[in-house]
Amino acid sequence: MTDSDTDKESIDSVKSMDENQNSPVEKIAQPNLARNPGRGIAVLGLVLAVTGVLLSAYTFYVTQVAGRFELGLELGRVDGISRQLDKIVLKNENLESSLDEARSESLEIQDKTRSHISAVESELGLRIKALSDQQSQESQQQRKELDAVASALADMSSRIVTAEQEWQLNEIGYLLELAHRRLTITGDINLAQKALLIADDRLSGFMSPEILEIRRSISDDLKTINSLSGADFSATAIDLGALIHKISGLSLKGDNARPSWENVQLEESAEPVTTPVEKSDQNNLLAWVEEVFGDVSRLVQIRRVDQTQLPKLENSQRFLAYENLRLQLLAGQLALLQRDQGLFELSIQQSRVWLIKYFEESDAAVVSFDRRLVEISEINFAWEVPSISKTLDLMREEIKRREQRL
Repeated sequence: MTDSDTDKESIDSVKSMDENQNSPVEKIAQPNLARNPGRGIAVLGLVLAVTGVLLSAYTFYVTQVAGRFELGLELGRVDGISRQLDKIVLKNENLESSLDEARSESLEIQDKTRSHISAVESELGLRIKALSDQQSQESQQQRKELDAVASALADMSSRIVTAEQEWQLNEIGYLLELAHRRLTITGDINLAQKALLIADDRLSGFMSPEILEIRRSISDDLKTINSLSGADFSATAIDLGALIHKISGLSLKGDNARPSWENVQLEESAEPVTTPVEKSDQNNLLAWVEEVFGDVSRLVQIRRVDQTQLPKLENSQRFLAYENLRLQLLAGQLALLQRDQGLFELSIQQSRVWLIKYFEESDAAVVSFDRRLVEISEINFAWEVPSISKTLDLMREEIKRREQRL
């Protein structure tokens, strides 16, 4: 059944219901048509029947026509919704087409972007490779320069170390030469021992067979020097030098016989001082004679001499007396440093003879000077000076070998 047939049936049912409604009304409008009770009951039954029919028609209308009307409304709504859905579908189709276009455009953009990125990556890779190659070349160049600088620094440091070692070896060689000279010339055991100890301490920083041989030789020399018990010639030479400086303070013979000018000055200062009034009362001539007589009496001294004495020396003779004694002691000092026992004893003996002959024996300084000469003359020369020439030769050979290696 179609929708048009359904509409027609609904219209026909409505018309029949109207006709049915009009006939009872008309009948009700005629109350006087039949007055008898039986007819009234029949009419009432008819009215009730018509009312039931109307109710049935209304119910049918409500259930069928109104339902169909609502159905039509719902169908209209559904149709509107379907149209809206069609519009939405159309919009979706348009959106899908636009999305497809956008997707295609995005794909094109992606392709272009990928191609551009690949081009940029390739270009960037080339640049990075060029930079890496340049950096590697620069790093290699810098490494070469650093290696050159390091080699130069190592060479310089080795040269500095070698120069420092050479300087230290020369210093040690000088210490050994000093010890050798002090032993052979002055016999100074203490200084030679200290010089050898310092040289051995300086050589402890070197590690080579030649240096060990030199240290072994130094150890032997120290043992030899420590076993000696000879005199201290350096101290004796210093004592002689001190005596030489004291010569100018010694008194020559005849120096103590000169007038005591100090006493004369004291006597002059002790004389009573006359006032100007008293001088005016004296005779000027008598005063002058007394003054001259007093001066002459002070210049002339008379004393008794029981022994023969040498006359007072002149200035030139005094100079020769002092200088001759000084030269004798200098000769003795030099002989002491040279270990010449004969010359040393002769010089000390002649110095004592000269001292007794020309200097005042009673003077305390002269007596002390002579006593010290006697003590110095008793020095013992009976010991053999050790030689460290072997150690010195080894040191010179080591220095020469290192210089040739440079």
